[in-house]
Amino acid sequence: MGKCLIVFTRKYPYSYGEPSFQDEVPYQLSCFEKVIVLSQDVSKGETTTRMPPKEVDFFNTATTSRRMGRIKDKIKCLRWSVRKNEAIESDWKRIKGNPVRRVFLWTFEERCQRLISEAIEVLRNYDFSAYDEVVCYSYWFFANVRVAIGISEYLKAQDIKYVRVVSRAHRYDLYEERNKLNYLPMREYLLDKVDAVYVCSRNGAEYLKQRHPSYQDKIDVGYIGSLDCGLANQEKDKVFHIVSCCRVVPMKRLERLADALALIDFSCKWTMIGGGIEGNKYYEQIKCYVRSVLAEKKNIEVEFTGALAHDDVFDYYRTHYVDVLINPSESEGLPAVIMEATSFGIPIIATDVGGTTEIVIDGENGYVLPEDFSNDDLSAAICHMCELPENDYFEMRKHARSIWEENFNAAVNNTRFAHRIFAGIEERDCPYV
Repeated sequence: MGKCLIVFTRKYPYSYGEPSFQDEVPYQLSCFEKVIVLSQDVSKGETTTRMPPKEVDFFNTATTSRRMGRIKDKIKCLRWSVRKNEAIESDWKRIKGNPVRRVFLWTFEERCQRLISEAIEVLRNYDFSAYDEVVCYSYWFFANVRVAIGISEYLKAQDIKYVRVVSRAHRYDLYEERNKLNYLPMREYLLDKVDAVYVCSRNGAEYLKQRHPSYQDKIDVGYIGSLDCGLANQEKDKVFHIVSCCRVVPMKRLERLADALALIDFSCKWTMIGGGIEGNKYYEQIKCYVRSVLAEKKNIEVEFTGALAHDDVFDYYRTHYVDVLINPSESEGLPAVIMEATSFGIPIIATDVGGTTEIVIDGENGYVLPEDFSNDDLSAAICHMCELPENDYFEMRKHARSIWEENFNAAVNNTRFAHRIFAGIEERDCPYV
């Protein structure tokens, strides 16, 4: 009868976000009889921004606007001060004596219960008894996985005997110290209830194992990867071309790149790919800052593209010669933008955060800076890249592509991952993997 996969996303295929997930879907369809995608962090009535394959059933589960849903969660969360469940009780020691964490936990659970109810309204229309097994797959190790666990319990209550829960983990849903409360809810509860967690980097997997040693056997690395779109334009320009590609948010520290470029005397061009999220106020602030810092630098040209669709970014790399991609971020999981750039053979300058050093090998396909780098550190790395002898530089481009081919080719990684979640973690060494 085959197996059914239920996927819990935040945005896909509505709004923006989770671009790498779109590349996974065809490989999931090759394994599963049915694939259902539930998008749970969008507003009612939002239109799709990407169209899944026709074989995929996809739903926006929202019953109101995203903002109104969150407001109601904050109002109704106080009921958890007197009402308890296993999930809430699992974190009692971690919230005891900390009222801010306590309210955060209550709001988190209220939100998750709402999302579970919204998901059930969609899923009650399916006959899951027709499948040999149902796999609930959360793209994030946060609210989505709590919902996936809730849906697995709902299905088991409907006499669906074979149900598994698996999750990916990335950055904000993984590194607790990156949360302003130094706290993420229900870590032990979630690990206890899932069958497997696939972390996007070795760094992240080791982090999770060290913090939760009782669940080491459930935690593994699951690299994402990017599509093979061929090599970048090989016709080198006279002007050294720098690209940054990211959501324009404070964590990405793009102002530091402007500060470093202010120290450079040779001619170069900086293309900033990416826009703001949920309003463009910060994006406009950064543009003003960049223009003011570089106003007297006649040798520096700056191009703001705004947000580009995934395919448009690839088209840009194909049609423009890019000397280096720079990612000065203060926090990462394993950056998809670096995977994508290296697939085109573009060298990287990036900070040593998260799993970045798993794809950027210092001196081979780029340069790695300390997390707390100085402006002089970054400008020196840029100058060093620009001044490399031609043969050394093109060796670096070859290494960028070869490291990507070895570890971050989406066709390879997505095939492996689809078989792993199909077969179950106990068969991770099956011939398909």
